[in-house]
Amino acid sequence: MLTRTTDTYTADNTQITMETCNHSSSSQNISQFAHLNAAGYEHPQQTFESTSIDEAANMADKEAPDHFQNAIRKTTLLDIQQKRGLPEAMSLLSTVTKDIERRVNILLSQHEDDFFSAFRSHALNVQRHIEKLQECANAQKNLMTRDLKIKTLQQELQWFVEESVRLDQICKRLKGDLIGWQARTAALREDRDFLEKELKETRRKLRRAELNDHNMSAKRMQNQGEELSTCLRSEHSKTLHDTVDSLKRQIANLTATIHRLQNDARRNSRRGSSLVEASKALGRRQHLERFLVECINDVKKERKLKGIPTASLGEFEHLSVEEFLAFDRRKVLNALLSNDNVLRKLYCLIFPHKGTVE
Repeated sequence: MLTRTTDTYTADNTQITMETCNHSSSSQNISQFAHLNAAGYEHPQQTFESTSIDEAANMADKEAPDHFQNAIRKTTLLDIQQKRGLPEAMSLLSTVTKDIERRVNILLSQHEDDFFSAFRSHALNVQRHIEKLQECANAQKNLMTRDLKIKTLQQELQWFVEESVRLDQICKRLKGDLIGWQARTAALREDRDFLEKELKETRRKLRRAELNDHNMSAKRMQNQGEELSTCLRSEHSKTLHDTVDSLKRQIANLTATIHRLQNDARRNSRRGSSLVEASKALGRRQHLERFLVECINDVKKERKLKGIPTASLGEFEHLSVEEFLAFDRRKVLNALLSNDNVLRKLYCLIFPHKGTVE
């Protein structure tokens, strides 16, 4: 009985298929084959064996690599064709199989080396590509950081422009207020000069009136003395006494008039000095008021820079208790107490008997 088997080997993407015939028969079949051979009958095994060997040779020629194709064609296949015996063919095939396995292992090792070298080059290429991508990512990150910095600087520039415009408006408003206060100061100075002139004129008039009164009283006394001497010579002693009494009364009246005029002069002098002091006090008060307004405006500026809503500058008197807090009041008090004029005024108000502090 003949059994057909197929052996397949793989080497470098090439398949070599060999068909062998296994002889399994009883001793009776062997004897029948021997008689047929003796009769000159061609054994089917030999035909099949030769056919299988030819096919294997053709496939080896087509599919085997060049570096061991000639060896198979020249040695192995020729030996198989020459030796028609099955055991010899089997041994030869096993030898060829081992040789093919060795060659396949060699090819596999070569392919493995080629694969590792290709993998190494590919890994290097991938690493270079990753480095390029990392450089691109770093460049993009730097661009984003630069754009963010530019945007931040633009926002800061816009804020500084707005603050400069706001401060310019505040300066213009303060300049207008300064012009108004300067006009008021000039008016007060004119009033003070006018009052000083009036006071000096009043003093001159009082002195002139006093001199006139003295001259008139002297003339009257002289005239009255002459009249008295005349009366003493001509009239009676009683008339003389009456005249003396009338003269005394006139002298008393003139003396009272002189005292009254002197009191009026002193009163006018005190009034003029009080007016001068009032003008000076008004100037000091206006100066202190301006300083208070500046302190409050400074506190409000600080609050506005910190983002706390406040009333408009110059309208601090309309601030409510909720807007002007205790912390802001303490700031205003600290700023006020840092001024020497304020301290001097407070000292004079608290200790009036000690006079003015230098």
